[in-house]
Amino acid sequence: MPTERSGPASAVNNTARQTGGAMGTAVAGAIAGPPTAPSRFLHGLHTVALGSASLYAVTAAFALALLPGALRAGRRRAGRGAAAGCNKPVDTGRADSL
Repeated sequence: MPTERSGPASAVNNTARQTGGAMGTAVAGAIAGPPTAPSRFLHGLHTVALGSASLYAVTAAFALALLPGALRAGRRRAGRGAAAGCNKPVDTGRADSL
């Protein structure tokens, strides 16, 4: 991504994250139901948790399937950085880069 477009890209990313969080909370509350009946509410929360965990697992499987070699490349990068002592901060010349 070109540097001059990093601001709008960050804004879009943050907006999508906030919207997804708000929508997820609203949907989870709608599925769980009203807390006036504790046993039904608890069952609804368990349903939401199970559904969320299933969705995360399916998404992770798709990501690993659609990004061939991503897992190996990540391990290779992590191994090189640790072995070469690359865990030092990088000076970018900006005052806020520390």
